Amino acid sequence: MTVGERIKELRKEQQMTLEDVAQAIGVGRATVLKYETGAISNIPTERVHQIANLFKVTRPYLMGWTDERKVNPSENLDMVANKLKETNKLALQHGGYWENTAIDMLDCTTAATQAARALVKFGISRAPIYPHKILQQSMLATMISFSSPDELDTIILNTKLKAVRQANDLVMSTVYHTEDGQKNYIFAVNRDAPQGKIRLALAVELGHIYLGHTSKMNTTSKMHDAECFALHFEFPRALIQLLSERGYVFTKESFQRVFGDCEWCLPTIMNAAPVSISPELNQMVKELFVPHVNLLEETGILSIPARGEELDLSRYMEGYEE
Repeated sequence: MTVGERIKELRKEQQMTLEDVAQAIGVGRATVLKYETGAISNIPTERVHQIANLFKVTRPYLMGWTDERKVNPSENLDMVANKLKETNKLALQHGGYWENTAIDMLDCTTAATQAARALVKFGISRAPIYPHKILQQSMLATMISFSSPDELDTIILNTKLKAVRQANDLVMSTVYHTEDGQKNYIFAVNRDAPQGKIRLALAVELGHIYLGHTSKMNTTSKMHDAECFALHFEFPRALIQLLSERGYVFTKESFQRVFGDCEWCLPTIMNAAPVSISPELNQMVKELFVPHVNLLEETGILSIPARGEELDLSRYMEGYEE
């Protein structure tokens, strides 16, 4: 369920009109309608907080990352502690953390190609792209959240959570295996961090999984390739190409209108290493996004004048072929 669908569901449950919600959060009726239909998919963090508080649900529930509407913090912490203690026992019983073999020292072209294949495999067809559901549904990951450093410290202390990766207190992860040899994952996400940074951090984690990284591989190489995967997964060049063909001009403001909060990583995008993906794969990804771009066009999103200086995406798009 998308965030828009969830807002509509909650609004109807509480028998509120579009005007009621608009007045409560300080926006116009048309804006709430665009939230619900997905015409505005990059809902500002402030509005997400306001809407969640209005409907008395957690922000992760509103965003569609969990089906738990409201969890008592102490109960949530107990659940996390018990869950991770049990999974750590499983890992120890089976001789440590189970790992797959993988090719070491991947290059950015390979990582970008795998990102495009992942978009096709998971049928991603809208932006901004949220890795949360893929991790939960396809990777069977357990997603938990923390807010304060103290809460995170308590989780680590009570569970001995093995931090495979930690990025600015955004995401911590651990991997364990079950008795049937299946690999499972746990992600602790800072629920108060900017949504764009959480999306990219989880896309990096998805990259580690999808690329088959193991603890025996070179750490610098793993991070480089996972970050390259995340970049091309979150900001598909095929979608940029499709929008450009429709006359869409990319500035800082207009880029984020499509891809969500990402101003902080625009320099990385514009200076990314050129890659070359097969034209056939590019075309497959592009076709996935055609209905979404058609909707953006029909709702007038693409015709909103771009404000600011145009972004130079030539390096990021270098080598793109169809």
